[in-house]
Amino acid sequence: MKTIAIFFISIMLGISNCFGQIGNFEINDTLISEFNINTLMSIPADIMLLDSVVAYQFVQQEDSVSVTRYIYIYDEIDNSLLTIFQYRTPYDQVWTNYNKSLTTFNDDNLAIEVILYSGEDQSWIKRDKIIYEYNSNNEGNLSIRYFWDTNIYEWKLHSKNVVVRTSASYISISSIFDADNQQWEYGSKTQIMYGSVGEIVSDVHYWWSKENLIWENDDWVYYTYEDGVESSISYSWDSTYWKPRFKTIGIRINSQKVVYDNYTFTDDSTLFHTKTTEYIYDNMDNIIAQESYRFLLSDSIWIGDRKFEKVINEEGQLLFTNNYSWVHDESKWVNSNNIFYGYNEYGINDYKGYYTWDTTSSTWLKSLGEVSYYSNSSSINASNFSIIPIQVHPNPCINQITLNFENMDNNKAVYYIYSQSGELIDEGNLLDGEINVANFNTGIYFLRLSTSEKTYSGKFVKL
Repeated sequence: MKTIAIFFISIMLGISNCFGQIGNFEINDTLISEFNINTLMSIPADIMLLDSVVAYQFVQQEDSVSVTRYIYIYDEIDNSLLTIFQYRTPYDQVWTNYNKSLTTFNDDNLAIEVILYSGEDQSWIKRDKIIYEYNSNNEGNLSIRYFWDTNIYEWKLHSKNVVVRTSASYISISSIFDADNQQWEYGSKTQIMYGSVGEIVSDVHYWWSKENLIWENDDWVYYTYEDGVESSISYSWDSTYWKPRFKTIGIRINSQKVVYDNYTFTDDSTLFHTKTTEYIYDNMDNIIAQESYRFLLSDSIWIGDRKFEKVINEEGQLLFTNNYSWVHDESKWVNSNNIFYGYNEYGINDYKGYYTWDTTSSTWLKSLGEVSYYSNSSSINASNFSIIPIQVHPNPCINQITLNFENMDNNKAVYYIYSQSGELIDEGNLLDGEINVANFNTGIYFLRLSTSEKTYSGKFVKL
């Protein structure tokens, strides 16, 4: 695991030669170049570790401010990940805590515990805790949710979900904990049946009758397939029989086009056509376009429901998405918003640029930018990369901590210390393996230490 360290990564769009005309939307070369000439610096690294995701709002077309951010702090010793979400207004320099989660993983890198917090007056309030268990195939078979009782400051049972899997079925049963009677009560059950090649053929939902102490039918979806395209009929239980509600018919037009038609049953046998959707696929079976229409019963006409187009390169990277809106009075699609995606040299998406269409000026206006920052975590080969736990003593400490790591006399080391909220508290060159923490506030701190060869992480408590 790793501890947060934020560095700037270059925006590598490289898309100017990929775009021509997409549907009715003409790509503007100036629009593309604005994202290619970012001033973010390139930091070479063999391993790219996500440290934060920051969203920037454009107050003016050439001026942006950060308004939301996710911060990720990794702890190799406890095998945990702390995720913090904060926000602020474009005119406020103070970050406000909104929520955070602390996830603990097992040796198979599966989440076994998640604790959720809410931000309140720059402090954190416990909210929920979820415990996960897995079977021998590392498939989840139990999750238990607790809530934090602010009156007695204890975790209280809330609900649980039990999953039973076979090659032909999936059964999920949810229960609610009855605190008054100190017992579990059934809530709902889902039973999914699979076909010979793993396709879903039936999905039935039940609810628990406290009066009859049995599972009662709720709704059911039956699936069929033709030429790799799914069709379905949805039913709801009506006292004594399954009453048909909705029907979806999927038809493959060719290798790159599939059409779905949606119907509503007005009675047990009469269908009313409500929606039609066309999907276009590329050679890698990615959806690159969708256009759907729905029937407006009040006016007895078909109107646009949703339309988008995407550009995906040969490596499967999504480069561009354009969304459209339907103008009812003119019965046509118009530009709504679009998103550009940038990738670093490792093929990782590290940038999203959002534009909105201004109908008055008939131009694209900058709306938001989202940048993912990665740390230059190692200069060694990726196959040999690891972050090593470091010994910190004394721990807890009062005035000073001492760090021990292999070959420390032969390595120049730089340290970074972060608070639990992700704030960088101190950084510097490590001298004689000692760091002065006398001026730190009481609390838990995360430590990251980088040498020319390896990266270390640790945690300590300041009294």
